[in-house]
Amino acid sequence: CPASLPGGLTPGELLAAAHALGREPRVRAADITEVDANADVNGMTVRLAAAAFMWFCSGIAARGGRPQP
Repeated sequence: CPASLPGGLTPGELLAAAHALGREPRVRAADITEVDANADVNGMTVRLAAAAFMWFCSGIAARGGRPQP
């Protein structure tokens, strides 16, 4: 069932949440579970998924210190 329904997160909210999760030391991993490029209009969703991953990674980098196993 498609998740592209009104009432979800805005792109800005998604990116802010991804960054906040990346900054949180208790978070060890994240997963983008589905991006349907065939149903994507102008590649918007694919670009947003990539941006969310980058914001998550930037949150991890903002933690500072050495990565823990």
